[in-house]
Amino acid sequence: MTVNINCSIFKTNKKEGAYLYLAKSLSFKELPAPLQQLFGEQIEVMELLVTPDTHLATEEVGLVMDNLSNQGFHLQMQPVEIAGKVLGRNE
Repeated sequence: MTVNINCSIFKTNKKEGAYLYLAKSLSFKELPAPLQQLFGEQIEVMELLVTPDTHLATEEVGLVMDNLSNQGFHLQMQPVEIAGKVLGRNE
């Protein structure tokens, strides 16, 4: 049986493209210290009920639900651009 999960989604000004899905059952202070440091001041973007039918732009909903269920959070990082862009090449 799959359980739907209520969560809040936060962004940070410290790391572009980083988003934190935080289960409503967990507080920010309960996160691992390195994650708290990465995020610093968190900015709430939205609240979301994550279900198996939820469509997410860049994340696989099953992975998000597993992470929320097992650890109370899911960290979404900006996708890596093509190698040439990352290296500063215009290929």
